[in-house]
Amino acid sequence: MAKRFASHTENEIFDKRSKNIASSTEKANKRASNLLREYLSEKNEDTHFEQYSRGRLNDVLKHFYLDARKPDGEMYKVNSLDSFRYSLNRYLKAPPFLKEFDIMKHEDFNESNQVFKTALTELKANGKGATQHFPIISEIDRKKIRGAENMDKVTKDTFIVKTDPKTKTKYVTKEMDELTKNHRFNDKENVTAIMPEQPDSPSCPVAAFQKYISKLHPKCNRLWQRPLGSFYEDSATW
Repeated sequence: MAKRFASHTENEIFDKRSKNIASSTEKANKRASNLLREYLSEKNEDTHFEQYSRGRLNDVLKHFYLDARKPDGEMYKVNSLDSFRYSLNRYLKAPPFLKEFDIMKHEDFNESNQVFKTALTELKANGKGATQHFPIISEIDRKKIRGAENMDKVTKDTFIVKTDPKTKTKYVTKEMDELTKNHRFNDKENVTAIMPEQPDSPSCPVAAFQKYISKLHPKCNRLWQRPLGSFYEDSATW
């Protein structure tokens, strides 16, 4: 008689957990772990921090949060350091390490978390906490985007990803056709609202936009599509 319930071995459970991590999340986790590993290497410390005791990891982190720098020696922005800490925590809790402690909440990391707050205060004092603001979308444009009568006119090509030539920062902006570019009513229309990326953030809006576009049905050019009833993370379309 066939059995109703499935049976999973520990190895099978481990494999399923490993495959359930989104590629973007895995990349962010890897960046964070590599940054800490490079830091430890420069300080002539054991780079296998995954094997550290809680006490030793706490001690390393309280120095790392204050010492972390970009490759050019510049301080990171507040959002970047916060994302690194968040990703490092996920890295340790994910397979194959499966740490049961949380470096952001566990009492054994109280000291490093207090230092983390100090590091954020220092970054803000050095001008690394300000968010760059861009022109907001006008009320008229919001109504155009939101209006149901225009939904079918918004296609995969309505918005595109560009790169700022000065900062090398990617951003999403509305594509302009030749008629729009050549027939401006006034100079104010030259100001275009954009959605900038947050490269070290697990919720980067540009990465989310690109992933959304990649999961749309290839034979349908509309931007707004009805999702499938069910799908997997690695499915071609959602």
